[in-house]
Amino acid sequence: LLKFKELPCIPISKPPNGDVIYSDITSNIYASKTTANLLCNLGFIPIGPVETTCKNGQWEPSLGFCQQSIIGSGLSQSSISGQCLYELPIVANGKIRYSTMLAKKGNVLPPYDSGTTATLICKSNAIPMGIMLSTCINGSWNPPMLGRCPVNGIFIYLPCNK
Repeated sequence: LLKFKELPCIPISKPPNGDVIYSDITSNIYASKTTANLLCNLGFIPIGPVETTCKNGQWEPSLGFCQQSIIGSGLSQSSISGQCLYELPIVANGKIRYSTMLAKKGNVLPPYDSGTTATLICKSNAIPMGIMLSTCINGSWNPPMLGRCPVNGIFIYLPCNK
């Protein structure tokens, strides 16, 4: 039997008004299963997929793009006050600690003030894969999702609550 090695991926072009953050920051060539996340500049929101995975030399799906945020247009879940009105999506085998929890000593519910940070902490001292920190900026979480936490070395995906 012939065994084929999967092809690596080349870096994704830097998008206008944003950046690409990779799960493997030690290389300029990315192995299969490496993830890349779209991070938009202040005042811009992601449109389309915010995460992609290297699969045999191709990034799938193609990353979205960063569009200027228009408060109140329905393009983002932001408020006139600049507060983030919702929590980030939950992460299996992890918890999200919001900086307001530390300041107010307890579990604080939305809305979150602009500047609040959300940090992903995996249970059982597991190491998170992907983005570990998000910041509320003018009513939008940037980036809009955090990474993943392994359960016994396996990553679990939770369905959206929509």
